[in-house]
Amino acid sequence: MLLLIVLLFLSCSSSKNTKMIVKYSQKEDVISLVISDFIKTCRLYKEDSVFFISFLDTVHGLTLKRTENTYVWVRDTIYEDLIAVSISGGRSKWLYGQFSKLPPIQYIEKNDRLFYWLEDYPSSDEILNVLQKYDMLQYDEGGWIKMPDAVIDDSKKGADYYFCRNNILKYKKIITSKGTGYYKPPKVKCN
Repeated sequence: MLLLIVLLFLSCSSSKNTKMIVKYSQKEDVISLVISDFIKTCRLYKEDSVFFISFLDTVHGLTLKRTENTYVWVRDTIYEDLIAVSISGGRSKWLYGQFSKLPPIQYIEKNDRLFYWLEDYPSSDEILNVLQKYDMLQYDEGGWIKMPDAVIDDSKKGADYYFCRNNILKYKKIITSKGTGYYKPPKVKCN
């Protein structure tokens, strides 16, 4: 009887995204959780069809320090209780040709949109086809080294998700044009 009451209490407790219970050790599961939330709740989803995802197992704060005649960003604060996942829209091109390899990526396609991240995965024809579908390849004809078309827009916003390391159902999302670490992360009640 007591077990039934505890299970009922846990199933009725309010928590963000209680439908998905995932283990932190499953990086892809955390990324899937982020993609689902991003699709459902973020207006940035409608602005692009290709999104790059980065996963930070350790969140560091950065401080601008002066060294002789220059300024450099230096890691300072470590937020041990947090992990971060960032999503930003945009279409970077990958150089591809006779002497180059495909990037080691993993991806998820949802609703005619591509979400991809760097992963130590073997390249395949499937990845080549997906990158072609989303116009993300720049061919290097004849093996000449050519730089891919690069588009950098520092004003473009992305979504940063900060998760509690011990309970990924507790998280906060920040919409910003700053990179993770260049601003103080939000307070997430991890205890």
